[in-house]
Amino acid sequence: MRLKTFDRLDRVMLLIVISLGAAVWALSAWSAQPSGLQKHKQRLVYLAPAFGTSDLYLSDPNTANKPAERLTNEPFGVYDFAVNITGHLIAYSADNDAKAQSRDLWVLNLDTRQRYRVASCQNALCNTPTWRADDALLAFEYRQTSAGAPTQVWLADVGARKMYPLRGQGDTAKPVLGVFPKWSPNASTLAYFDNAQEQILVAQVDGITGAVTGTDIIENVQNPLFTWSPDGAKIAYIQHQVDDALNRQTLMQADLTKGTVEPLGEFLDRQLAQPAWSNAPPLRVAVAMRARALPDGETPSQAGQHIWLVSAGHAATSAITQKHNTNGEPLSYGGLRWSGDDAWIAVVRNLAPFLGEPEVWVMRTDGSEQKRVAQNATLPEWVR
Repeated sequence: MRLKTFDRLDRVMLLIVISLGAAVWALSAWSAQPSGLQKHKQRLVYLAPAFGTSDLYLSDPNTANKPAERLTNEPFGVYDFAVNITGHLIAYSADNDAKAQSRDLWVLNLDTRQRYRVASCQNALCNTPTWRADDALLAFEYRQTSAGAPTQVWLADVGARKMYPLRGQGDTAKPVLGVFPKWSPNASTLAYFDNAQEQILVAQVDGITGAVTGTDIIENVQNPLFTWSPDGAKIAYIQHQVDDALNRQTLMQADLTKGTVEPLGEFLDRQLAQPAWSNAPPLRVAVAMRARALPDGETPSQAGQHIWLVSAGHAATSAITQKHNTNGEPLSYGGLRWSGDDAWIAVVRNLAPFLGEPEVWVMRTDGSEQKRVAQNATLPEWVR
């Protein structure tokens, strides 16, 4: 099937601006996981400080006045991380030197607080991990630190603690080039972004050999931070209307079971960031979006992106976030993550246009309540 029609400081800023994110999905009835696992995801892990040498911190938004627990103490900092489906394992990347010439992958068990290295990357940067649904494999970006080296997609066997490249089809296949890999709730399917061709490749993967056994293509994709639906059937992403004089964007969904691509809400003349699917039916999509019309006296550089919800019927609610803080300064939001019970969305909040230190907040999905979880922090993920 071929679907048609239609980047730690600098990296962190990119992820905030276009809102990182692979949400940790896995609706239990659809992903063949034990029932209720997602509902336990009510605590937050995040990186702090956002500017400087970051470590992982654990916080419970429902427990007032309890300080966050520091989970790691890496001498050169944690770069990024990912949480598994059950919410008790964290894969994270950590620099081995102050000049970021080597970056390894580690796994931290939240139940035991023990950690171990799963990928030793000499003269290479390994980051952006993603968990396969059965926790047996990690996919991640691998890039040698020599000048001009391309970014490849590699796999790490968590149990055997060995790593090897994802390879294309055929006997002479070379390592696959791509960024931001994301495993589907379907354990054998891995999607990644080809920035040269501006497309998402959806690959069936032999986890033992690292060979790609089949590929689907989603074309005309400019934003690499796409998101899987919790059943692994759809991918939501952002498409530019390149044939139009206006710089218009549309929120799209590719249905891999039907081989179709269609808009997910008619959002034109707006700036969109990565969408995030809810965990359980009725499915909704949260997306950070700048409205078409700006308030009087507000320039595009002052206008922030706010959180909107889209139902399965493609109808949008109004924004659920505040446009200004108590000082009247414009706000902007990104990095959206649904809690396990779909009652809250964790976000990264900045002054628009992403000035000053980012903060981690949680918002009620009905817009009725919001709480600040951490200052000078970023990249929140829900854990149990």
